[in-house]
Formats: sequence, C-alpha cells, structure tokens
Amino acid sequence: MPPKKRPYVPKTKGCHECSKRRIHCDRTEPSCNKCASRGLKCSGLGIRHRFNKGVAARGKWAGKTIERVYEENSWSLTGNDKHDTIPSKSTSTVNLVLSDKTGMQLDGETEEQDDDDIEFIISDVQDLVPGGIGWLEDHTNFCSVFLQEIPQSTPGWKRNLFLHFSQYISTEMVAIDGVLNDWRHILLPLAQTDELVMDAVLTVSAFHFHLNKLSHNIHANNQQHAIFGGSFDIHDFYVPDPYQLCGRTLRGLRQRQELVNADQTEKHSVLISLLLLITAVLVTGGSDFPVLFRMMESAFDAIGGKEGLGTGTLAEFIMRELHK
Repeated sequence: MPPKKRPYVPKTKGCHECSKRRIHCDRTEPSCNKCASRGLKCSGLGIRHRFNKGVAARGKWAGKTIERVYEENSWSLTGNDKHDTIPSKSTSTVNLVLSDKTGMQLDGETEEQDDDDIEFIISDVQDLVPGGIGWLEDHTNFCSVFLQEIPQSTPGWKRNLFLHFSQYISTEMVAIDGVLNDWRHILLPLAQTDELVMDAVLTVSAFHFHLNKLSHNIHANNQQHAIFGGSFDIHDFYVPDPYQLCGRTLRGLRQRQELVNADQTEKHSVLISLLLLITAVLVTGGSDFPVLFRMMESAFDAIGGKEGLGTGTLAEFIMRELHK
C-alpha cells in the first residue's frame, strides 16, 4: 500500500531570520516567537531594506555608513575645487618636458613671472578640455611637445582637426587613455612628416566633427586657442568636406599601391592610413568596412606579412591594431 500523501500546505514567507535558519516562521508580529525564544532580533514581516542608509555589508567598512568612512579617511564630499591638482607621473613628465625645452624650473624657486605664465597656460587648457584632471595632464603634455613642433605655416583648420583627433578620437581607440596613447603620440607626429597619414588623420577628424555638428566660434573661444600661439583668421576654422578629404586619401593610396618594392616607411604609411580610414568608417557607421578591411589584408600580404613589416614602434603598433 503506497504511503499517504501529506496534505498540501501553501508556503508562507516569514521573517528573514527564520528564513536563514531554514525553519518555518510562526509569523507573529511585531517579532516572531521563534526568534524571541532564541534571543534573536526579528526583522518582522515587512519589506527588508538590504542597503539601508548606505551601510556597508562586508569588507573593512562593514557596519559603517558612507559619512563615517569619509570622516575616518579625511575625505571631503564637497571638495571639488576647479584649481586643485593631483600629483602623478604625467605631471612630472610635463614638468620635465617644459624644463628641458625652455630651461624653466617648475618648483618653489621659480620666479613669480614664470609661475604666472604656467598658470595661464594651464587655465587655458582647462577651459579647452572639460575632462578630468588626469586627462588634462596628458593633454597638456601633448600640447607642450607636439603642437609647438607644428610649422607656423600650417593652416589653423589643420591644427584644429589635429587637436580634435587628440581630444575625441584617440581617447576612444584605447581602453585606458594616457600619456602613452599610441593613437596620439605616434600617429600625430607621423602625420607631420607624411602627407598620406596627414590626409587620413584629417579625414577621421572631419567626419567626427561634421557628424557631431561641433561649433568652433573664434570669438567665443579666443582665449582657448591661445595655446597654439598667435591669433588666427576666421577662415582658418573652416573644416573641409570630409568626403573630399577621404577622396584625397584614397588617391594617395592609389599612388602608393606598388608595395613590393616600396621602402619600410612607405609600407608603414599605407597600413596606418588604411587603419585610419577604417576608424573613419567606425565613426560614421558606414558600410565600407568590409572593403577597407580587405584592402588592409591585401596590403599586409603584399608587403610580406609580419616579416615584411619589420620591427620598431610603428610595426608593433600596426600589428597590435591588426590583431584587434
């Protein structure tokens, strides 16, 4: 004879303490009898707030509120001063570059006039770059090293697009932006010496510029552009049609299609330009990615693969991006 089935008893939710002990709660309010018999503090049958008043549940701050943690560590909840600076490796790098370039001492013994000049430059960059202080230090380092090397004959719109590439595009191409961002400190100086790479950089920046409809009003941003040195004509801030720049880049690639007998510099230039055009497609969301990627594969095979690419910083950068 089969055993008699137990009568069905609907499950009822009791207090949290009885649930943890895996026993049936008698659902007595305000405190159940089973918790009272064990001397436990019963949470009752109401809604249990797991994160009440910002109290940490575990770790070295368990049982402490956020305010208590800030008090113990002497942190300030409202100390967001605009001119506060945080010492870091990038700050020391900027100081080293400036001291090597101009002979200035960036310490307490610096003359008062030099301090005023440095403070003016930093404030200009702060107005230009609305990001965090870490990005600001990296950007200051970039401006101090790269922008002053641009020839004075370079049109203002090209300088503008270079800065746009550094500020908006290079930061999105790496997981963590910093001083050693290859998309900034390798490609932009290379563009100054290679016309094809320059056209590719300008193409990416122009596409992103027009896509986001960014405005560069010289009257509103006159102080921001003081870091470039000198004043610019209003026509220098005209940004050309990105499709015209893209066409010029493609014509430059067509002129360098004989990669078998090309030198190492020309091979690197072609591959980096194709990488930048692929980046432009990622910016615009266009449908040319498969075509450009096949062009990249064909160019890579034509130079002899990894062996034909050679060694060095540019070769490592290209291989790293191809693996992505």
